[in-house]
Amino acid sequence: MKEKELRIALVCFGGVSLAVYMHGITKEVLKLTRASAALHGMSDRAARAKAVYPGHSTPQMQDGEFDTEDFYFELLREIGLRTELRVVVDIVAGASAGGINGTMLARALCHDLPMQRLRDLWLDNADVTVLLDPAARAGLLSKWFLRPVIWLLEKAGSLPALRDLEVRTKFSLFVRSRWFKPPLSGKRMTELMFDAVTAMGPETPQRISLVPTAQPFDLFVTLTDHYGYQQVVQIHDPPLIHEQEHRHALRFRYKRTARGDTDSDFTLDNAAALACAPRGNRRSCRGAPCGLARPRQVPRREFRALPAMEYRAGGRVLR
Repeated sequence: MKEKELRIALVCFGGVSLAVYMHGITKEVLKLTRASAALHGMSDRAARAKAVYPGHSTPQMQDGEFDTEDFYFELLREIGLRTELRVVVDIVAGASAGGINGTMLARALCHDLPMQRLRDLWLDNADVTVLLDPAARAGLLSKWFLRPVIWLLEKAGSLPALRDLEVRTKFSLFVRSRWFKPPLSGKRMTELMFDAVTAMGPETPQRISLVPTAQPFDLFVTLTDHYGYQQVVQIHDPPLIHEQEHRHALRFRYKRTARGDTDSDFTLDNAAALACAPRGNRRSCRGAPCGLARPRQVPRREFRALPAMEYRAGGRVLR
């Protein structure tokens, strides 16, 4: 029988308004990979033809973590009657909001962990009232002259969404908050990222990775260096120029040997680094302060940077 692998290199692009949508896509990629791993974990091909997804008997089935896996399982099982198809994710890369979703997906794939808490983070905490910096939050009389403008926009129907009281209240709070500096709290965002990583739970020897044995897995997350650094570029005339650069690419790796030894950058010990990487990768500083992920922004745990990561501040490199 023919055997094929569907190898996926997933790129999660940026976009604040698409963060929740992209999270749904990454969850389906995880569920498809999980179903494929469960099917191909059965060595008896005759048993595969009649098998059902084993996740039905797990507690996660009750809390919404497992739902569409059985559909993907049945689909791959039917395809397997003609062609053995296995789904493998090799690489995940992300920028901006895609860096957050990509990081959580990568950890879930490497250690077969749940992502339900990230959904809760987006739905419960992706809110201006939660993310506003307390020092930037508008008071009762802050920029009072904007209140009649918002009222006129609602009455004129220029912004139909303002007819909803909750939207109108939060829109007013946001536009009357701090101008010319990021109004959102970078510290609060870091705390939420750290909580999302740790809420996935620790990796345990009993959990089977969704990455095949001896198959390397890579996560790439772009990071914006707010301060910048000098980069030498070789051209013709003059032979060298100096250019201010702000881009970094952080790389996280996972690999499990045939003997069962695991080399993973996605363990709970590295939760702080995993939280700081997507926190600092947004290309725009208009919302929350972005760029450097400073150690003091990581809550409750000592910062542990991975060897491949560098954090720059005022000309110094923190390794």
